[in-house]
Amino acid sequence: MSIYMIAFSFLVLISLSVNNGKIKGYIVEITLCRKRFFLITSLVVLSFIEGARAYSVGSDTALYAFLYSNNDFSSFEILNKVMLCTLRNISTSPTFYFFICAILTNGIILYAIYRESNCVTYSLFIFISFMIYFTSFNALRQAIAYALVFLAYTYSIEKASIVKFITLLILAIGFHTSAILGVVYLINYFVKDEKEINCKKKNFSFAKEFLLLGIVLIIAVFFYIRIDLAVKFGSKILPGYVRYLNSRYANEVGGIRQPVVYTLILICFRILVPSKDKKKLMFSIPLVISVILSFIHLRYAYVSRFTCYFDITIVLAIPYMLENNILNKKSKCVLNVFVSMLAIIYMGYSCYCGYMQVIPYSFVWNA
Repeated sequence: MSIYMIAFSFLVLISLSVNNGKIKGYIVEITLCRKRFFLITSLVVLSFIEGARAYSVGSDTALYAFLYSNNDFSSFEILNKVMLCTLRNISTSPTFYFFICAILTNGIILYAIYRESNCVTYSLFIFISFMIYFTSFNALRQAIAYALVFLAYTYSIEKASIVKFITLLILAIGFHTSAILGVVYLINYFVKDEKEINCKKKNFSFAKEFLLLGIVLIIAVFFYIRIDLAVKFGSKILPGYVRYLNSRYANEVGGIRQPVVYTLILICFRILVPSKDKKKLMFSIPLVISVILSFIHLRYAYVSRFTCYFDITIVLAIPYMLENNILNKKSKCVLNVFVSMLAIIYMGYSCYCGYMQVIPYSFVWNA
């Protein structure tokens, strides 16, 4: 735990050193040079911690170490096979493999943050505090896949080249077949652009928003109760995962913190961000899917392997909400404090619950 505290405290100090730019709606604007310096420093720190971990840190780390050492990856996707074969020609040490995966995953995610976030320092705070960073300690193949899907998502938000979006999605599927879920983000290319509006203007209907939120929760609770239908529907989309229904994963259940916190984030986002904001729907789609999947996760923990493709978007959605909302300056400050405290509590409770066995931490050379 101490290494995490030291590293994250260091990143906080770095963020404070670069955040001396112009204040805009309680989001600090920093220069391009400072932004790059902060993200590159973060990449080095996060990748070092992740790559240098002992094989006991992370629930799947020992398994990947065994598979890499024994050249046993016949069941992996094509791009994983290519990468692993290439890496083994350089080094047969699993730690080398972990470092490469860490650099790839964190590098792609931080580049996506660089492209789209209106506050890179706060996005990194959300990335770490909501435990998204720690997911890649375990699902190494899938981590690279959801990083690529996340990058593709940023292209869809901007409605940039659809060819780049599809290329990134295909690459992601090449690392993990579950990345096909990223096709959902094609919807963003068909979202009608609205003119920029004054975020202080209350131009939305509370009744409409609460109706939408009610429908989402009804669907989520329905799939929680009828888990058999959720599993049946999921097996149609990803038939390759049916085998897990008869494995140890079938009896694992998830915690309550994710559905509670993500539902709260969705409620705040839908109510506080103006209706005609051009990115409101683009951020809402993954939040809605996250809430529904998090309820299913209460009954079937393996679903967490799929929620990551949508959960990760909060690193962009939350900073966006803090800047683009209908609140006055004083209320914005309160919202900022509330979200920050929520993130810290979420991280603390996750660590207390032993999230994915990333605690206690030890270096590979001390194991």
